[in-house]
Amino acid sequence: MQQQTMAGPDFAFAQRQVQQLTTQVRAVTEQLQQLATTHGLADIDALTQAVADQETQAANATSAQQLAQQLSAAELAALQQYASLDDLQAAILKLRQQRSQIDQQQTQLAADIVTAQTQLQHLTEDGRYATLRQQQANLQTEITVMARQWLTRQLGANWIDASLEALTQQQLPTVLAAATTIFAQLTAQRYNKIDLEGDEMVVKTSDTSFMVAALSTATKEQLYLALRLALIDHLAEQAQLPLMIDDGFVNFDDQRKRAAWQTLATVARQHQVLYFTNETAALTQLPTATVQQLT
Repeated sequence: MQQQTMAGPDFAFAQRQVQQLTTQVRAVTEQLQQLATTHGLADIDALTQAVADQETQAANATSAQQLAQQLSAAELAALQQYASLDDLQAAILKLRQQRSQIDQQQTQLAADIVTAQTQLQHLTEDGRYATLRQQQANLQTEITVMARQWLTRQLGANWIDASLEALTQQQLPTVLAAATTIFAQLTAQRYNKIDLEGDEMVVKTSDTSFMVAALSTATKEQLYLALRLALIDHLAEQAQLPLMIDDGFVNFDDQRKRAAWQTLATVARQHQVLYFTNETAALTQLPTATVQQLT
């Protein structure tokens, strides 16, 4: 009965405290909601999360400041190349893989060096090393000589190409005109024009044009002879060039052979002509020629 008598006032006191605490909690909740609304947050949970995030950011900023004090400027600049921790970890993984490959290559190179040193030791012991070194020196000397010869010949070839190009651009029309006259004589006036169409040479009759590839073997040889004779005559002012022909008319018919021999007789008045043949008919066509019988 005494406990029941005492419990009555205590219960009333506890009930009043609960009411006061409930009122305080409601007031604090309203204040928190008002604070959340003031900061553009939806509710108290969002406010709590924002406070937690701010505390995390503050902790991170403190850690970053401490790390910045520990790292050099070069290290900080290197870290700024990576946008996130994942990028940094990926780069570290890649570098570790590259380092592993380099270590493997270094191990292989070390083994190769050991093998080469062993082989060199064997070569030195039996005298082959000195012989091989001498062979290497000889080959290097030959390479140097060959390189100089190649350079000399290449420079000469370049000069010749340049001279021929200049001749082609400046003097070719004159040479072609002279060759046309000779070619017409050699072909019994069948072809009356040698011309260039682009980079291709063509020969023309009164009504048709032919590419050189379409000509017969004999006609090609007559064209070549006409060009040679015209070029030699054109260069006569700079140099007197001898002309050597070794049975060059074997593919000609009798009429064109006679025309070729008559042309040679005309050329021989100004240039030295050496004509090698076993055809006795040439003697009657070249009566003034000096004949040497070769046996």
